[in-house]
Amino acid sequence: MRKRDEGGAPLAAVVGRNVKRLRGDATTDELAKACRRRGLTWGTGRISELEHGRVSPTLSTLVDLADALGALRGRPVYLADLVEHDGFIALTSGRAIKPAALQRFLGGEPVVIKRGDVPHDPERDKRTREALAPAAIEKHFAELPPAVDAVKTELILQVQDQSGEAEARMAKALGLHGDSFATLSAHLWGHTLSAERNRRAGAGANAQDRGRITRRLKAELKAVLDGDHQ
Repeated sequence: MRKRDEGGAPLAAVVGRNVKRLRGDATTDELAKACRRRGLTWGTGRISELEHGRVSPTLSTLVDLADALGALRGRPVYLADLVEHDGFIALTSGRAIKPAALQRFLGGEPVVIKRGDVPHDPERDKRTREALAPAAIEKHFAELPPAVDAVKTELILQVQDQSGEAEARMAKALGLHGDSFATLSAHLWGHTLSAERNRRAGAGANAQDRGRITRRLKAELKAVLDGDHQ
């Protein structure tokens, strides 16, 4: 059984501590007034509840809080400042994630959770490695060309962890097991289909652009399966 703190600190508690830290010498009344000027009908009691982790702020509230804190401090406050933390932060789903990952996402990077962004889980790694044991490889990877044999297990694990619905749909379209598809993606791009699509599409790409790139990626995957790409 995991220790309780390995699940991560609640996001509300992390935000609350950071609000108190960023408030500095300003009083709760001063912060409440700054919040009210931005449309938040908060009094000192609400600020106290927030700082004690008893308020789960929405994204829009975080924006107003950062703006209010910036006005009090006389310098800009970033959304990333509100999630600074030494340990992991618990998401609503129960998963835990490093604050640095949330800061990347809040800073405009694509939401791609990397293996190092989540707590180490020896049991999960053991199960995955068992799935990648010789017997499982023979069962699931028989359809893959020899060129993928050099892909490192750690990279396959990382791609598996980051895979989602887009990867599942493409694997099904190609008639591949999920493990096989993760191995193929790791061999071809070093990361997931979604990550490669987003990399090529760039910021501001629309659904049509992403769809066109996805079709191109599918062609690249099929080329490897057909032995036309090394």
